[in-house]
Amino acid sequence: MSEKNISKYLILALCLQLPATAMADEELEESMALLKNNSSNAKSNLEQYEKNHGIVKGNVDEVNKAIKTLSTQKSQVRENWKNSETSRKELEQQRGQIQSEVDNENRSIAKEREQIDRLKQTIARIEGNIKKREEVIASYENKIKEVDQQKEIWQSQRDQVTDLETEIDRKLAQAQQDFTKWDSKEKGYSKEVATWKSHSKKAEKIERDYSKLKD
Repeated sequence: MSEKNISKYLILALCLQLPATAMADEELEESMALLKNNSSNAKSNLEQYEKNHGIVKGNVDEVNKAIKTLSTQKSQVRENWKNSETSRKELEQQRGQIQSEVDNENRSIAKEREQIDRLKQTIARIEGNIKKREEVIASYENKIKEVDQQKEIWQSQRDQVTDLETEIDRKLAQAQQDFTKWDSKEKGYSKEVATWKSHSKKAEKIERDYSKLKD
């Protein structure tokens, strides 16, 4: 209700308290018109306020529904947050497990790299040994060449010795033939010498014996 309507009701109440004899007919009609107008205004105001009340009540209901909906959503959000927090913790746990696996793999990689380093050192040492052995082999091959050269020299000398031996054998055979020939002659001459020696002694004896007879 507006302040203007309240003032009208107060004026009307004051008029009703005055003695009937003091009011003129015009004033009475004016007052009745005023009261009628006030009554009409009051009904109009009532209808407006009832309408507004209905609107407000509808708004209140809508707000309550919205509050309930929001409360439900809030509860759902909290529940979702709890679930999300649980999921987050699970994800953190999974992350920790995965990180642990990553750490294990990194440690394995580090160990395998150490193995690779050791293998590289071993390979380097073996390659060094191979190089030394190749140098030794080269030295041996040079010695083999020297030996082969010595063998060629020896074979040449051997061939020379063989040729010399063949020549010696030939000469030896010839010498043996000569020996046989000269040995046979020597025996013949020895026999002749013995024969003529005997003849010479006999002749000398005859000569001596003859000389004695002559004397």
